[in-house]
Amino acid sequence: MKKNYLVSAALSFLLLIIFNTSSFAQGDCNDLTSPIETQIGLSAEPSGFFVRSGTQLGRIFRDAVASACPSKVYPGDFNTATTFNYTAIRFYNSDVAPTCITINFDPNSGASPCLTNGHALVFQEPGGGSTTPYDPANQGTNYLGDVGSSNTQPFSVTVEPGWFEVVITNTSSAANCSVQFSFAPNGGVIKCDMPAGGPISACGTGNPQPIPVTGTGGFPCVGGPTTSPAAVTATGNIGTGSGDYTLDTVEINLTHSWDSDLDITLISPNGTTLDLSSDNGGSGDNYTNTVFMDGAPSITTGSAPFTGTFQAEGGTFAATFAGEPINGNWTLSICDDSGGDSGNLLSYCINFTEITMVGNPPTIVCPANITANNDPGTCGAVVNFAGVAFDDEDGNISG
Repeated sequence: MKKNYLVSAALSFLLLIIFNTSSFAQGDCNDLTSPIETQIGLSAEPSGFFVRSGTQLGRIFRDAVASACPSKVYPGDFNTATTFNYTAIRFYNSDVAPTCITINFDPNSGASPCLTNGHALVFQEPGGGSTTPYDPANQGTNYLGDVGSSNTQPFSVTVEPGWFEVVITNTSSAANCSVQFSFAPNGGVIKCDMPAGGPISACGTGNPQPIPVTGTGGFPCVGGPTTSPAAVTATGNIGTGSGDYTLDTVEINLTHSWDSDLDITLISPNGTTLDLSSDNGGSGDNYTNTVFMDGAPSITTGSAPFTGTFQAEGGTFAATFAGEPINGNWTLSICDDSGGDSGNLLSYCINFTEITMVGNPPTIVCPANITANNDPGTCGAVVNFAGVAFDDEDGNISG
């Protein structure tokens, strides 16, 4: 009996190990109906997803209502003087129309379960264009819905085509605890990234991080620079031809107590630099949901916190990086060139689009004039000839 007991105990322990190992899987981009595990306040997991994390003051007020499609009225902030952690995980709705999604949230699973110290929300900018719609400093902005006060119930929101973020926050204290969530089956339209052939996005690592790295700065870059590399794995060059890429946007969020201290630069994998913004904003604070894009008004025309879309101070992406490869690290570099103030780089992302050109329409070439004599006693004649369509790119395509 003792021997059988030991065998049974060993088998039970082995099954427990197997069960726990499978339960702690981080997630599968190819099957978002399987559990996705993350730790609040850490950006290392789930691996293979676009994740950003940091701290925030206050959190959403948890009312009793789990959101239902299309959305929910923002219930307000709570404990605005308390520091909490957050993690934001990016997803993409590839459908051509708004989609009602349901999220199953489980704060009782994972390597170190959050239990009641975890809460799930969804954020999307109108139009789905922003890859970072969640602003921890303005938590009501772009809010769609949340799980409510009963943490384990499913909740639903309607997301437009484009990007959105699932955000997990603490509720009682800052902690790096674990939660799991998954999507109810949705026909496969929700992806963890843009489908192949679409735009390419990469977000900087190491954030949030201080500006400057140490101290409060000084000319030309005392205590810095603060740098965040965004790794692009795709290959191709910035250009104007088919198969080339355009650098569409650079998105940043940062806090700083004196904006005109800051010199913000984008550095390509080749080492080419572009001045995004230098010494702008006076005594104003922060860059909040700031987007740089060619053709927009210059950042020098804006004012703190520079919410909106602006062209880089040093010129266009297209001209500065023309012909350069997109593959490699695109680094955001920030110097604080005057002492006395400091802040934090919260997030940085860069976005490219592949150029796909449709060739010129083929030219239909008709044969020379045809003369046909009617046969005696008939009213007409049939003439057969081969028409030719000629395409500039591909030559003769019919005959």
